[in-house]
Amino acid sequence: MGKITILIFSMDQDYGNALGKAISNLHRNFSVHVRDFKEAETKKSYLVIQAMETEYKVLLSDEPVAIRLDKLPEQIYKYERVSEISKEIGYIVAMMTGKQWVSFSRKKTKIIGFYGASGGCGKTSLTIGVAKQLSRYENQKVLYLSLEEFESTQTYFTEHFQENGRNISHYLYYAFHREKESVASFAESFMGTDSYGVDFFKPCGSHNELTTLNCEELYKFFNGLMKYGIYDYILLDFQSMARDETMYLMTCCEKMVLIQEASFLSKMKTEKFISYVCKEQENFSEENLIRVKNKVKPFDFEKETQEITVNTAAEEKEDSLFVSVAWDEDSFTKQGQGVHISVENTFGLGVQTIVAKIRAGREKKLQRDSLD
Repeated sequence: MGKITILIFSMDQDYGNALGKAISNLHRNFSVHVRDFKEAETKKSYLVIQAMETEYKVLLSDEPVAIRLDKLPEQIYKYERVSEISKEIGYIVAMMTGKQWVSFSRKKTKIIGFYGASGGCGKTSLTIGVAKQLSRYENQKVLYLSLEEFESTQTYFTEHFQENGRNISHYLYYAFHREKESVASFAESFMGTDSYGVDFFKPCGSHNELTTLNCEELYKFFNGLMKYGIYDYILLDFQSMARDETMYLMTCCEKMVLIQEASFLSKMKTEKFISYVCKEQENFSEENLIRVKNKVKPFDFEKETQEITVNTAAEEKEDSLFVSVAWDEDSFTKQGQGVHISVENTFGLGVQTIVAKIRAGREKKLQRDSLD
């Protein structure tokens, strides 16, 4: 598509300069210029977006603006976060040109899966923790994607959730209509971004529409996200049910993070899952597994010396295969109607180890032949 030119006409010159600099830093595709307001066509602040010999004028509004599907926005809320303003600009460009968006960086996206055979093992919190660590401290562009039927995305990203924003339902509408799929190429305009820089699709309600897609549709969905080169990593938060669609996506993952608690029941369910998957899926290998024991509580020395003598060599070898993540309530704080996850405390130490193992992996391509 080439460079996109953005002209900023603002009554507040300082605001215009700050906005222009922030947008330029965020997107290499945008060539931003702040114009003298004396040249403006109206008395209101606005943007002129120029791409492929077409241009579009959009007002900078002092009030929040409702999102409308299938229509070019006439206004953008000027006090929105710059990342959100940039997403609106990308959406407008895709709508006005009808051309697919391709990132200048053309990243090679890696898919990482997170699975827990037993409920309540902390799979979602670990997935989000790893996403935050990769984004803020490893400088990676990351998309968190929930595949749970009743997802909790809004719970963990509540402070960055907009009720009137575009969501996963809107994205699927564009992505699966050939004449409209150019709009889906700027996928970020359908997402939110948290304070760590993690992107996530805004949910459309209580039921996750991604769980209704079959394998062929999932291939198209993920291929669409990957071919535009936006993300370094897509992290999949799997549901516990071993559906055909789940098994297919697992074979597409470069690494699978398999999470269990220290309990005997959690261990048994996890071992059964590994046996089942390795038997049923030819493309699945235990070499791709990162085994995690989550919610590990501090060692009670006095109790252990009374009840346990010493670990056997087999037990010690087994323990060495796992990444241990400590039970750390301080890393989870209530925030409004949701929960904020921090990776700066003890919980984050285990997350860092998982990230190191993930980054040591190699690229794996999305498999289509396994659909047959």
